[in-house]
Amino acid sequence: MRRALFILLGKPTNRWQLVLNILSPLLQIGVLVWLACCFREIPMHCNGAGIVTEMGGKGNLWVMPIIGVVDDLILWVVTLMPESAINTGVRVTAQNRSFVFGCAHDLIAELRLGMSLLFAVLSGVFIYCPERYPIWLPAVLCVLLCVPIVRYFVRIARM
Repeated sequence: MRRALFILLGKPTNRWQLVLNILSPLLQIGVLVWLACCFREIPMHCNGAGIVTEMGGKGNLWVMPIIGVVDDLILWVVTLMPESAINTGVRVTAQNRSFVFGCAHDLIAELRLGMSLLFAVLSGVFIYCPERYPIWLPAVLCVLLCVPIVRYFVRIARM
């Protein structure tokens, strides 16, 4: 049972990875449950003033959450891959092996949460409030996805 749970959680090597690997699927499940409870027509197109000009069918509601779940599953599978299959971008030696792969697994866990947040926001904010979402929100989402990558490269450069 313990081994199955370890694999299900993406083989975390520290608490940070454990927390992120728990939050990511919970966020995806929460979005799916929320959309199932709030199932209705959705705005498909807005003009430059932010006014909805076209409504879409209820089936369109599930596109972003399904893409988010598939993305989360793909990143979970990447966490289960052997270390030899992970391209770290640096030479791995016996001395730096645990540090480099620890940084790589942190990167994957952080990107997994960032992508889950991205698809949760795309599923919720942009679908239900397209005329009221802040213009800075896409920039914040891009920064959230870039921060783990920059953090990884800084940690590797300090090595």
